[in-house]
Amino acid sequence: MNHSLFSLPRRIHNRAGPLTCNLFAALLPLTFLSSAALAYEPNEGHRKLTQAAFEVLEKCKMPLSAELKQQVMAGNLAMDKGAAKLPDSLMDSIHANALYPMKVRVHNWHFYHPDKTSDAERLSGKTDMSMARLWQAGQTGLATADNGHKGYYLGALLHLIQDVTVPAHTTPVYHGPKIIAWKGEFAPLIRYLGWRHRGLFLISDPIDKWPVVGVKVGVKLGDKFDAPCPAVIADVNDETAPLAEAFDTLRETTSRQTLSALDAPIQGCGEPWGIFWRQNIGHRYFSGYNQALKPFDKEGDFVFNGKQCTPDYQSFVAARHQAAVDASVAALALWLKESGALNRSGS
Repeated sequence: MNHSLFSLPRRIHNRAGPLTCNLFAALLPLTFLSSAALAYEPNEGHRKLTQAAFEVLEKCKMPLSAELKQQVMAGNLAMDKGAAKLPDSLMDSIHANALYPMKVRVHNWHFYHPDKTSDAERLSGKTDMSMARLWQAGQTGLATADNGHKGYYLGALLHLIQDVTVPAHTTPVYHGPKIIAWKGEFAPLIRYLGWRHRGLFLISDPIDKWPVVGVKVGVKLGDKFDAPCPAVIADVNDETAPLAEAFDTLRETTSRQTLSALDAPIQGCGEPWGIFWRQNIGHRYFSGYNQALKPFDKEGDFVFNGKQCTPDYQSFVAARHQAAVDASVAALALWLKESGALNRSGS
C-alpha cells in the first residue's frame, strides 16, 4: 500500500476527460492546504535541528540506536511531507492516520500558545487552529504503539516541540495558504496584510526558511550554558512525572521561552522583538504581522516610535534554533530514560 495522496488507482490514470479534470480541481486546493502553517523547512530546518540533537546526545554518551534515529527523523519530517515514505505497518494505526496523511493538515494546524488552549479559542468548525489534536495523537501513539513503531511518534512530538520555537507559531500569526480566506472567520487572517506580505498563493514566515547555521553541538539545556553532560543526565533523572506529562511541560516551557524572547528589547531602541508579530487584527486566536514594518528578513535597521533600532537578526534566529535543539535533546533524553536505554548506557 502506498500512502501518497497522489498514488491513484491505475484505472484513473488511464482515463482522460472530465473525471481527470475534476479530480485535479479537487486535489489542487488540498495540495495548498496540506502545507498550511509549516514551521521550519523540513530538510533545511527540522532535519538539521534534529541531527544536531542526535550529536549532542552522542557527545554525552547517550546515543540513540541507528534504527531509533531513522524512525525519529522519518516521523519528524512526515509531519510536513506526509505519509508516503512511512511503513504500511505503521499507517495501519488510527493514531498514525491522525498525524501523517496530508489530508490531516487541512484541519489540523501547527500553532500553539500556552494560554490559548480552550476549545472556544482554538476550534473553528472542523478546524483545529492549534496543534492540540496532533499532539494528542502523537502522545497516545507513543504510549500505545508496539516498540517497533514508537520512534515515529517520538519524531512527531519532536517536530511539534521544535515548531514552538518559531515566534509565528507561538504568538501565533497565521501563515500558509491564502485559500483559507474563503471561510469567513479566516478571511481577516489574510485581508489585513499589505501587498509586501502577500505571495501569490502562500504567506510565508521568514524564520521558517532561515538557514540553520552555527548551532552548538555541545550541551546547552535550559539556562545551563555549555553544561557538562552529567548535569543533563541529572536533570532528566530528577524528572519524576509520567512521560506524557513531562512532554507537555517541555512543550509549554519551550513556548514560553519563545514568548519571553519576544519581550526582550531590540538593540538600540528598546522596542521588544515581538513588534514584528503582535499586530492586533481582532481575531480570537491569531495576531498579525506588523504592517508598519517590512517583513523580518527585509527590514534592516529602522526607526520605530522615533527611536533607531539596530536589530541583530541573525543572533535572534540563532537563539531560536538553539532553543529547538535544546528542547529536542531534552525530549530525546526523557525518552531514553523511559525506555531504560539511559541506564544501560552506563552514564
